[in-house]
Amino acid sequence: MTGEKTVPFQSLYNLKWDLGLLDDFDRNLIRKYPDCFRVVKGSNGLACLKLLKWDDEFVVSALQRGDETVDLSVSGNGETELRKFKRGKMGIDLEEWKRNEQFWLIGGTSAHLAAVLQGLLKVIAIAVGVSRTIYSIIPQWSRLLGGVFFSFWDLAHLYPFAKGLMGRRGRTPTIVFVWSGLIAITISLLWIAIEMN
Repeated sequence: MTGEKTVPFQSLYNLKWDLGLLDDFDRNLIRKYPDCFRVVKGSNGLACLKLLKWDDEFVVSALQRGDETVDLSVSGNGETELRKFKRGKMGIDLEEWKRNEQFWLIGGTSAHLAAVLQGLLKVIAIAVGVSRTIYSIIPQWSRLLGGVFFSFWDLAHLYPFAKGLMGRRGRTPTIVFVWSGLIAITISLLWIAIEMN
């Protein structure tokens, strides 16, 4: 935070998971606490969050955090469910935070080589499957459709990874360049394979 009590939104976007902020914190924070925060233009022209007034409800010490009660109970089928939870940082409760974090999906928020390779392999597999089915003597369309459906289903669940690749706002998302390159390479290889036959 600068001496003028401002923080660029760009810095907050990079730290939002560490600070426990929701995806749309830039809209909800100011709407929820209009007396405490305001959007201003920084000295470098970037949008910044300005602290107008400090409220002690934002401060949670380690002792207070230890006193928060979470009552977990185990149901007959062995599933743990949440019964009570005190409100946490910035008025976010656990259910909302869990929904926002999407724990059931891949938690990647940056460019992981493994996820890029998996996506590339899926796109290549779809192209190879289509070309093999089209040019085979006895085409097996049901097998192709099953494989294509599974590949698209798998790629659709890479949403958090794709969201991390999006990068900063106001620029062309990185994922557009990555997938454009992957698709161009795949189409080129497919074209070469078809021309050789």
